[in-house]
Amino acid sequence: MVQERTARWHTALKSPKRQQWSQLAVLLVILCICDSTVDKLTAIPIPRHQALSLTRDMLAKIVNGQTAQAKQFPWQASIRAALGRSVTVCGGSLIDAQWVLTAAHCANDYNVFQIGLGSVHLNMARLTMSTVSKFVHPEFDPWKLTNDVALIRLPSPVPFSVEIHPIRLPINLSPRDPYVGRQVTVSGFGRTSDAVQSISTVLKFERMRIISNAECTTVY
Repeated sequence: MVQERTARWHTALKSPKRQQWSQLAVLLVILCICDSTVDKLTAIPIPRHQALSLTRDMLAKIVNGQTAQAKQFPWQASIRAALGRSVTVCGGSLIDAQWVLTAAHCANDYNVFQIGLGSVHLNMARLTMSTVSKFVHPEFDPWKLTNDVALIRLPSPVPFSVEIHPIRLPINLSPRDPYVGRQVTVSGFGRTSDAVQSISTVLKFERMRIISNAECTTVY
């Protein structure tokens, strides 16, 4: 089964951007909760002893953030992932005319995906597509959240515009660069407070600092 999934994964990556794949994970946010009470926002990992008591939706969100402006993140995708009557909302990045990068935990347990593009409003996408084509990393571990990356293939190429455009991938950085200390921008339709379960229907974003695995293990 693992060999079969690996073969499908490699097939999905046979594109001109294959050499950049090892750098795509930098687009995915380290799953964490942000402390918005400090002046400088820093990624705070979820302690391991708390992780199992949290729901998948809580693990998938960064709390609070600034409101995004129209056309600020033209690569932002909203993802409604469904399995039967169960539906969850995730975010993703358009990396090519027909590919969306997202987290594996947003695709692994679901089989139908509705992708929204071109809007900062969750329920007012400029372009909507439905697909069942997904490629989850063959070594994704849902408990440890390792290799938490997946690709969703759109049924046809999307037309690019000022509102819909793929994200720029890093091309001058080594694939082995851990990106520690670098400032990154994260965006998505997440929760705006720990006190509420509902998510924002308007795109939010924030600047964060990437921390090392060693620093992460002191908390997580």
